[in-house]
Amino acid sequence: MDNLKAIARLLNVSIDFLLDDGENMDKSVIKEPINLSEYEGSRRAKKDKCVREKFPTAKINPLLAKTKLTKGQRIFDNLLGIIADAPFGTAEVYNGIVDADKNYYLAERGDKQFLVFVTDEFIISRELAKKQTSAKFEIGNIRFTKCAYEVK
Repeated sequence: MDNLKAIARLLNVSIDFLLDDGENMDKSVIKEPINLSEYEGSRRAKKDKCVREKFPTAKINPLLAKTKLTKGQRIFDNLLGIIADAPFGTAEVYNGIVDADKNYYLAERGDKQFLVFVTDEFIISRELAKKQTSAKFEIGNIRFTKCAYEVK
């Protein structure tokens, strides 16, 4: 396990990526540092500009992302909703905490698609091996919904 962690760190990929059977494996992953203070606007606008700069000729759609809950998390989520009589469960809270600083995008350039994650410090681009054609799709344990508008 330690060797897998070291290899994943060296290649700047996840352990899941190393263990993938190749069916849905990304073709390439590039992680680059960014400085959001170089861009003007709100935090979201700065990230949009960063992605546009990285993919100047691509069609870029922002993505809404929701992490799928494990069976245990779903049970806890249902119990919490019943006990607290809450209009929302832990899924919304969990997704809000985990992805608070991430913005997701789908960039399409020619016949290639890139799943792009932008944090406050990095832009991570993954060329997808399998083209996503629907407005809703899953990659790993994350469900994505393509926004109707494009990044300008």
